[in-house]
Amino acid sequence: MMKNIIFRVSIGAALFTFHTATAQVRFTNRDANSSSINSSAFIDASSAVNNNATSNVGKGLLYPRTDLSTFTAFGGSPVGIPNSYPTFYDGFVVYNTKVGDTAGVGATQGTLTAGFWYYDNKSKTINGGTWKPLGENPGNTSDTSIYNANGTLNSNRTVGLGGKILNFEGPDPIIGFRSTSANASEIFLHRDNNGTNIPAGQYIGKLNFSGKVEGVNRYLAGISSVYQGNGTTQDSELRFSVNGESNNQLSLDNQRLFANTRIGIKTSSPTEELDVNGNVRFRGVTETSSIAATDRFMLLGEFGVGKRLSLADLKTAIGPDNNTNIYNANGTLNSNRTVGLNGKILNFDGPDPIIGFRSTSANASEIFLHRDNNGTNIPAGQYIGKLNFSGKVGGVNTYLASIRAAYQGNGTTTASELRFSVGGETSTELILNKDGNLGVGNITPSQKLDVDGNARLRNVPNGNLNVPDRYVAIDGNGNLKKVDIDLPAFGLYAQSNSTVTRYADNVARPLVINDYTRINSIYVTRINGNTFRAEKDGIYTIEVWAYYSNIPPADGPGGDVTRGCSMKLDIPSGGAVQKVGDRWADNTGTNGFTRTKRLQNGEIFSVSTRCIRNGSQTYQTAPGSSIMVTYLPSN
Repeated sequence: MMKNIIFRVSIGAALFTFHTATAQVRFTNRDANSSSINSSAFIDASSAVNNNATSNVGKGLLYPRTDLSTFTAFGGSPVGIPNSYPTFYDGFVVYNTKVGDTAGVGATQGTLTAGFWYYDNKSKTINGGTWKPLGENPGNTSDTSIYNANGTLNSNRTVGLGGKILNFEGPDPIIGFRSTSANASEIFLHRDNNGTNIPAGQYIGKLNFSGKVEGVNRYLAGISSVYQGNGTTQDSELRFSVNGESNNQLSLDNQRLFANTRIGIKTSSPTEELDVNGNVRFRGVTETSSIAATDRFMLLGEFGVGKRLSLADLKTAIGPDNNTNIYNANGTLNSNRTVGLNGKILNFDGPDPIIGFRSTSANASEIFLHRDNNGTNIPAGQYIGKLNFSGKVGGVNTYLASIRAAYQGNGTTTASELRFSVGGETSTELILNKDGNLGVGNITPSQKLDVDGNARLRNVPNGNLNVPDRYVAIDGNGNLKKVDIDLPAFGLYAQSNSTVTRYADNVARPLVINDYTRINSIYVTRINGNTFRAEKDGIYTIEVWAYYSNIPPADGPGGDVTRGCSMKLDIPSGGAVQKVGDRWADNTGTNGFTRTKRLQNGEIFSVSTRCIRNGSQTYQTAPGSSIMVTYLPSN
């Protein structure tokens, strides 16, 4: 193979040298040879006597370096005529430096590698050729090629290893077998056994998985095939191992997989179709509420071998049922039934036990605790039934809480009571007696709610006292009573926040109240700035204060400089009141009074001011003037 490559390099070099003779080509120690005119060689370097006489001068050809991925066109024109590149560069040789990618002109066989490449072009077009690495399809070699030109095998082949080992090494190695036909891919592990039959118990082939553990390459898992025939049969088995090559965890034997196959799990010698050395678990098994006639139960024999058994055979094996079956075949009761305990105790034990009663109809579920009392009436004061809650306390099972029903009738009535205890079975912290009275801390309640202790009411909504609302009082015996206490109720508070100028012409004008801080519309509503309406019959207390500024002094000789302006409260039915206020040295003043009067629902009251001065003088009502109304019920 190597001789062939060297030969072709020499030919390519000669072609390249001839082609570039007219360019810048250096000939070392060139000698003239007159006989070259009729030579068979178009370039001859072997006749250079000077070069032949040396050991290292003129011994080879040097090619220019070429990156074929950037070689996009052939030079020279025209192309394809007898005296100008008639072969369309067929056989053209270059030394390529590009690794990877493809040539810039023509096709590329594979991807580019560094080395000599030649242009194989039989297409009669300049771009129709294919670049091939020098040495492909040598055509003159003593070695036999097993490949066609397109890389496919030219016939069935066998790779002879000669006792050697062929490894495929590299980072992340992957070897794939892809079937390009409609048939499946196959890998054969064949043992020829030197032309003789394979003895029983010997391996046919192995697929091993290994890796480095503790610095040493170790077998870790494997799939192996073992012959189990007699030299004339195909009996064999598959063994699957983990945790080492010889640690068989799963075994399939006897002829072919899935045909008379025995599967052994953790045993290498299965005696049944499935032989498990250990327990088994079945997941995702479909549940059913009925048993078909063809269904079978599975039993395990003395040595763990499975058996099938029909329901009829199972009943026969169990023997006759001398007891009455209370269930239908689908598991429902076949009639109303009573479980006789015969003086015994039936407990339901288990982690996190839950017992549910679900009604599948439109009616509610019920639990009955019935006392038959040996067929006689239950005496008064005795328990009908109990629901007890117990647990281990101090290392002993102890009753902790209970709900008990006690009979309180005379044998002809249904009078009864419920007792609730949280301090043990016999204590009673809450009782609902036969009269419907609920006692808290008191077992003989005399009222609907009888509490021996204090009480606390949470989240009671706020509200106003309305008719016929009443207060709750507690008498000396702790009984609650409704009482009617005449307490004042808030009705109105409002004030002025602005200054208003008025003429001092003895004309009454409204006292402007424009900041209504709070109004209880149950008792009082506002009509306008100084006029209000009573909304309930009752006693109203009205307190009014007026503040003044820029009050002119009184006119005339001996005028009273302390006389201020007057304020009037108009109330129906002769209830009006008026008062003159004070004037201070800084021309400010005040005026205020309180009036209490019984008003009817709908009656109107209002507040006004006036001032008496000569001419066109003015005064001002100032911020801070206010009115407050309280209400007291009256019978």
